[in-house]
Amino acid sequence: MTSFKIAHGNRIIDFFCRDASEIDGLKPVLNGESYPVIPFLRNVCCIIDIGAHVGSAAVYFNSLYPEADIFSFEPDDESFSLLVMNSKQIEQGKLRPFNFGLFNHDVELPFYQYSGCALGNSICQIEGFPEDSCTITKIKLRKLLSVFMDLSINTNIDILKIDTEGCEINILSEVLCGNYNIKILYIEYHAEYFRDIINKMLFPTHVLWHVNILNYHRGELVYVNRQFVSNLATGGC
Repeated sequence: MTSFKIAHGNRIIDFFCRDASEIDGLKPVLNGESYPVIPFLRNVCCIIDIGAHVGSAAVYFNSLYPEADIFSFEPDDESFSLLVMNSKQIEQGKLRPFNFGLFNHDVELPFYQYSGCALGNSICQIEGFPEDSCTITKIKLRKLLSVFMDLSINTNIDILKIDTEGCEINILSEVLCGNYNIKILYIEYHAEYFRDIINKMLFPTHVLWHVNILNYHRGELVYVNRQFVSNLATGGC
């Protein structure tokens, strides 16, 4: 384990991660490149962080929206322990970490962990990595709609962030079944064709606002609720 200093509001705090090899991958999240600010988003109360990893997105969102409740879901035990440590650096009670992932049904899945490449850990085996560099464990995923009901997450979600190394389609389909009013979605996709599927799924309700292509099969998408945009155009909020 290692840590490095980051600015958080008017403070400097320690941010914890596995080792120095993770730091470069975490910085784009912590400095706002991965999840650009939507300038007209106000009065943020509820943020859902699916695939929280060690808490970089949660800490970043807390610095922007300190009054919001953040629900962070991370199934990997090692990442979760670091998420808990990082959650203690911010206002107590605003970040609620959960040691399981979300999916469209309850299931345990194999989790491939690659030495020296923690940001690439996935439920899918990555081609090109030698077998002896991979450790396989099991992770617990729970049905999203049931979890949201248990947590009294009912209708309005200001920000939904999904970065789940290949589970994004299953999770998004489950979310859309719940008819939630989601203002902003940040989604990282992990296959080129996933980008087209996600766009078709969200087109009726959301506008594609921002795209960051990281490589041919991976990128970051930002969607804004069409009704939210319409209200802005007519002078609403």
